[in-house]
Amino acid sequence: MRGTDLTDSSRTTAGILLFLLPAQFIIALVAGAAIAPGYSINTNAISDLGVIDTTAWLFNASPSWQAS
Repeated sequence: MRGTDLTDSSRTTAGILLFLLPAQFIIALVAGAAIAPGYSINTNAISDLGVIDTTAWLFNASPSWQAS
């Protein structure tokens, strides 16, 4: 493919990020589910963590950590 010559360090960085970013989101999800009162992964939507007062900061900040 033209224009997509990546250096080894760029490929390494991309690989690390492709592993770490989903892992960070899953860790935030599990932590939020653990501290949210009355939240169940089986019966509640993931987005519910964004409106529960005790977990809103964690769930809403997780994507912004990934963007920076």
